[in-house]
Amino acid sequence: MIGVLAALATLGGAQIASAAGTTSPGQAPTSLTACGGTVNRESSGGAAEPNLLGYQFHCWAEEGNPTLGTSTATAENPLGGNVWAYTVYITRPDGTQNQIDDYNANPYTTFPSSLTADPFYTINPAAWPATAAAGASDLKTAISCEQSAQLSAVNCNAGLPTVTAGVTTNNGYIPESERVHGDFDLDQAFCKHLPNTKKIGTPAVRQAQVWLLVSDNTGAQDGPFRLTLSGKKCPKVGNFVTKKSIKAAEKAAKKHGKKTTSKKGTKKGSKQAATK
Repeated sequence: MIGVLAALATLGGAQIASAAGTTSPGQAPTSLTACGGTVNRESSGGAAEPNLLGYQFHCWAEEGNPTLGTSTATAENPLGGNVWAYTVYITRPDGTQNQIDDYNANPYTTFPSSLTADPFYTINPAAWPATAAAGASDLKTAISCEQSAQLSAVNCNAGLPTVTAGVTTNNGYIPESERVHGDFDLDQAFCKHLPNTKKIGTPAVRQAQVWLLVSDNTGAQDGPFRLTLSGKKCPKVGNFVTKKSIKAAEKAAKKHGKKTTSKKGTKKGSKQAATK
């Protein structure tokens, strides 16, 4: 997982960092980028994707304002908090193995909600098209993702810069302050939950944690940054399986069985096509 990011960082970062004069051969790149974001429990997945999570994040140069998610480009970091690649991965405090079942292979990005209030946009207007609308999708940022061999992470990158007939059709990076939006479905509930067992005393599975690693324009890896839960909160659950919890689970299963029919094989809920 981290090796993939390192390779991408070396490929994309070396081209930029060398031109900017921020690194020299054998010198470790300086980490200058910070990121923040959230995950939310999506109800659109239905029976096919019951554990669907949406995620969003944005990055900025550490000299900037983390509240606004903006910064001013500096001599040390002339391209601000641009990101070439990122990895989203899952852990649990109790060490429980967690796998990503389905994921969005092509997340999208949106411009900041206020372009004129963004210092990076003011100093680097060429970073975004003149027709950029606040909050709209950036069609010149193309992200592709693949699942890691461990199945607990998704590795994504912005591809190579593409220019067609003198017009940029793909930036080849995620511009600072743009919001990345994606989603994935876990093989078990994100929230703390009791395992499917009738063995009284079995401990609950702890709530999952979603983390972000990025490769910035200097070739450095930044993070991990935790993507915190937003929106629909997790229900309260006991710490151990009990007779009461077993009865409640059986009752809920019977009730659910009467109201729904099997939807095995369907793939609904992702904002864009999900792949396995």
